[in-house]
Amino acid sequence: MRVVCAALAACPLLVSPALAADDILPLAGMTCQQFLDSSKADTILTWMMGYEQDADQPAVLDLGKRRELGDKLRAYCKQNPKHAVMSALDNVTDEQDGADLLKSIAGTWRFPDRDVWVVVNADGSAKQCRIAPDRTVIFSKGKFQAPDTLAWDQVWGEDKVAHNKDAITLTGKFGSFTYKSDSGPLAATCPSG
Repeated sequence: MRVVCAALAACPLLVSPALAADDILPLAGMTCQQFLDSSKADTILTWMMGYEQDADQPAVLDLGKRRELGDKLRAYCKQNPKHAVMSALDNVTDEQDGADLLKSIAGTWRFPDRDVWVVVNADGSAKQCRIAPDRTVIFSKGKFQAPDTLAWDQVWGEDKVAHNKDAITLTGKFGSFTYKSDSGPLAATCPSG
């Protein structure tokens, strides 16, 4: 009896190979246009949310976020129909990752045992002030660029930013430097701008 039931269940797959093919969504090769044209877009978006979720996050499906992701992905794909949909996903989620990183790095940071500060504001504007041993002030304004860069107007160029608990690490053309969260004031000789 079990053999008969299994054979009957498999019959539609033998009769209609197209039906079996519709149950497989090859996302790795899918273009944005194919995503836009797909009747399975909601299924794809649900899978993408799980794909993007960190392993330590609770297993929750936020349908509002799925709609938001869908809106962003569709807007991107309409502008870039030939792009791979998985690359499009990276592009639209990197923007959010950048916003999350900016929130986590907003504040004042100081290089331990040195007169070196980095200030990152919630709007992404930044400044860096260094007081050299001879008391020369080296200063630059900058701007956070998603997903993970502080771009300085002068001197330092671009630094990649990594946040870890109470510290940020800036990595750029002069090396990698870790700054600790600091609630104290900057030196009076640092420009306020």
